[in-house]
Amino acid sequence: MLNHPPTPHRPAMRTLVLALGLTSLLFAVGAKPALAQHADIVDLKNGNTISGVVNLVDGKVVVVKKRGEGELRYVLSYDRLAPHSLYSILRTRLAPLDHREQRQVADAAFAAKLFYSAAKHYRASAPDPARISDDLFKRIDESERQDFSKMMGRSKAALDREDFRRARRIALGALRRYKHRPAEETKRVTEQLERITKHMETARLRVEALKKSRVAKAVLEKHERSLRSLENLIAKAQNYESKGLSTSRKFRRAKGYYDLALRRLGEAGVRASRSRRNRELPADLRQRLLKAEDEIITMQIRLRLHLASLYTVRGSYSSAIAFVNKALAIDPTDQGALAARRGIEQAAAAASSSGGFIR
Repeated sequence: MLNHPPTPHRPAMRTLVLALGLTSLLFAVGAKPALAQHADIVDLKNGNTISGVVNLVDGKVVVVKKRGEGELRYVLSYDRLAPHSLYSILRTRLAPLDHREQRQVADAAFAAKLFYSAAKHYRASAPDPARISDDLFKRIDESERQDFSKMMGRSKAALDREDFRRARRIALGALRRYKHRPAEETKRVTEQLERITKHMETARLRVEALKKSRVAKAVLEKHERSLRSLENLIAKAQNYESKGLSTSRKFRRAKGYYDLALRRLGEAGVRASRSRRNRELPADLRQRLLKAEDEIITMQIRLRLHLASLYTVRGSYSSAIAFVNKALAIDPTDQGALAARRGIEQAAAAASSSGGFIR
């Protein structure tokens, strides 16, 4: 007898023979060949996955042909498959389903927590729909109860996310699907709908309050900017006043700085008057406005007295008196202005008695 060396095809052929033998065995015990459809992923309980084609489904095992691996096949017992994968395989590969297989698919759906599908398959597993056994009735009842609770949980999760439309739609769907359930269960839908309405109103009020707060914040910022602009004008006027005092020996330069200061104060006065008429001005900003207005008045009087002093030094008493009178027009009771006018009048009288020239 000649010994032929093994060829590269012989391992594959042995695998094929084994697979065909297993197929014949499964057919012998009543297994059904599945349609050669691709199951994208077959999930296992241990977390692994197999990508392949389910070739055969039996009451105990599933045969999966591995993609891209020649004739490599996996023979997997049902208890190794993840519940959702087992349910998907049984539902699509065992066709048409008899009563025994309907019960098998129902158990797989229940294990996968697909309770609505489980109840449907449990009903279909009854040989006589008019006469359902107590055990089957309990399984249908438990499947419906679990599915109802699952739907209410999804509604609550949507409500927690403030997805009110989805929460309401799921709750109403649960009521339509299980309106035949006991009243103590279905009243949960009514309570959930009341909660949804209450939360919607709370969210609406919160949005309105936020909108009002944003508007109020915008108004406050607007008044704040206006008041800061006014205070900046006063600060510029104070700076010009300081420069005028430092150059008081140079008449034209000092007068130019005082004039600039008065111009800035005039602009500040216009802004202050506009802000004062605004009824929306907050109380704390109104206090700042009053303080700024007091500073404007005080500075206007003080700057006119500075100008009066410049003209007095030059001997221009009539011009000096004119500036003092402008200061007194702002506040007739200002003691500084009253004292300055008396001093200028005395200086003018002295100059006149000594034969000086009064301008």
